[in-house]
Amino acid sequence: MSVGVYSASNGRVVPARNGSHARMLCPTGAFKGRDGYIMIVATPQQWPAFCEAIEMPELMEDARFAHINDRIRNRDELIAIIEDWLQRQPSDAESIRRLEAARIPVAPVLSVPEAMAHPHLKARGTVRTVTQRGAGAFEMPGMPLRFRNHPGIEELETPYRGEHNFEVLHAHLGWSAAQVEQLERDGVLLREDIPDVASG
Repeated sequence: MSVGVYSASNGRVVPARNGSHARMLCPTGAFKGRDGYIMIVATPQQWPAFCEAIEMPELMEDARFAHINDRIRNRDELIAIIEDWLQRQPSDAESIRRLEAARIPVAPVLSVPEAMAHPHLKARGTVRTVTQRGAGAFEMPGMPLRFRNHPGIEELETPYRGEHNFEVLHAHLGWSAAQVEQLERDGVLLREDIPDVASG
């Protein structure tokens, strides 16, 4: 978005860091809840439903927040109102439940350990296990996107640099093992030593 704003304004608007909240949309950002932070996105179309969800329909008639531009101009006041509501709720889980019921995009802001343990992220493979023979198994970020015809998550084992030099060059160029080994000796191709895990 920042690139588009800068380009479309011919450089007159230079986006800067804007903290936990979006520059071009309000309310959108990370809000302090009762237990932690909650990410909320309420588009102009969702504003009435958002006001109902937080039990403040009067905000729809408040001149400070009547239009998206008004909400942006008065962002700090609106953030304070929303955070006050969040902190009066029994828990962040209850706040999230109420907003989800109104179809407002909402999610908790998770720490790295919380994200790694989250059942939804694990089930989607957003956090997945890879194996590296010298280091063992460990978790890494996976691809969060899913496509209808994709066969699913494949098991991963990280290769060493140059481990498949011969297989690739033989299959695609017909090179012999001697040719590949000569290129490795000359430093044209790199090949890491593979540790002997059994003896280590």
